[in-house]
Amino acid sequence: MALRFSSTHDAQAYAEGVFRSRLGQPQGTSVLPNSRNFLFRMEDCQGRAYVVKVYAQTSELIGNCEQVAYTHLKANRFVRKCWGMGCDQSGTPAWAILEYVPGVTLLDAMDRLRVHCELERRVVAEIVHFIRDCAAIPVQGYGDIDAQLRGQHATWPDFLDHHLERLDQSVRKAGNAAVCAQMQQGLECLQRFRLGAAEFLHARLPAFVPVDLNMSNFLIGADDRLVALDLENFLAADPLLALGEWAGHTFGTSRYGTFLQAWGTLESLEQACVRFYALLCNMDVLTYIVNNHVADGTQARPWGNPHRFSDLIGQHIEWLEAHDER
Repeated sequence: MALRFSSTHDAQAYAEGVFRSRLGQPQGTSVLPNSRNFLFRMEDCQGRAYVVKVYAQTSELIGNCEQVAYTHLKANRFVRKCWGMGCDQSGTPAWAILEYVPGVTLLDAMDRLRVHCELERRVVAEIVHFIRDCAAIPVQGYGDIDAQLRGQHATWPDFLDHHLERLDQSVRKAGNAAVCAQMQQGLECLQRFRLGAAEFLHARLPAFVPVDLNMSNFLIGADDRLVALDLENFLAADPLLALGEWAGHTFGTSRYGTFLQAWGTLESLEQACVRFYALLCNMDVLTYIVNNHVADGTQARPWGNPHRFSDLIGQHIEWLEAHDER
C-alpha cells in the first residue's frame, strides 16, 4: 500500500484534471474535510456543485466496496449520485465524481436530534433501511470483499477467528496497562462467545454489511434527506454485524434503543450476537486509538456518545458473561 500524493496541492491538481476531462473547467475549487482521502468541492460552468474524491492510497481494498455500492445502490435515495469512477494503472480506484449535497452530519446535528425525538426516529429508521438495502446485495464468502463481491473466507467463524487473532496482536501492543488489562478480559470474553455460539455463527448467511456506522458518516441534507457519505467500508458478513457496529457507536444513548425498535424483534441469541459485535467494534477502535496514540485510551469516547470506550466495553463484557451463565 502506498500514498498516491505527497500533498493536498498535488491531489487538488489531479482532481481538477479529472473534473476538466469529464465536466469542463472547474469553478471555485474548495477543500472538504476528510480523514482518509482528498475531497474537493467544484462547480461546473452552470454553477452545479460536485464532490471530486481522490483516493489517497493504492490498496486494492480501498475503493472496491465503493465501486460495488455505487453500482448496486445507484437508485437508492440514501446514496449520492455518482458521475463516474476511475482506476489507476493497477486497476484500483483512484477518483470519483459525486453529487454535492449541502447539509450537516449527524454528529453536528446531535443536539437537534435530542430536541426533536420524531426526527431522530425518522433518521434512525432510514439508517435501518439503508443497512437492509445494502444487505440485499448478493455476496459470496465472508470478510474483506473484492470487486467481484467475493469474501476471502469460506465461513463466518473463519473470518472471526482471523479477526480475533489480529485483535490479540493489537491488544499485546497496547502500552497503557489499565487499558491493556481490560482489553485482555474483553478478548477472552469474545473468544468464549465465539466458541459457545459456533453453530449459530456458522449458519449465518453472508450479506453486504456496512461497518462504518459512525455519526460523522451520515449527512442530513437541507431537505432532511439522509445521505450515507463514505461507502468504502463493507464486509461480507452476518447482517447482525451492522447492529453491533451501530451499538458500538451509540450504546447507552437514545439512538441505540430507537435503532432496535426500528429493526424489529431479535431472538435471545441474536441479541447476544449484537453485544458480541458491539464489544468487538469497541475493542477494534480502542486498540487503534491506543496503539496510534490518537487520544488517552482511558478517556476516549465514540463520536457523539458521552460514555467512554472503557465503560462500554465493561458493560458488554458483563452482559455477555451473564448470558453465558444462563
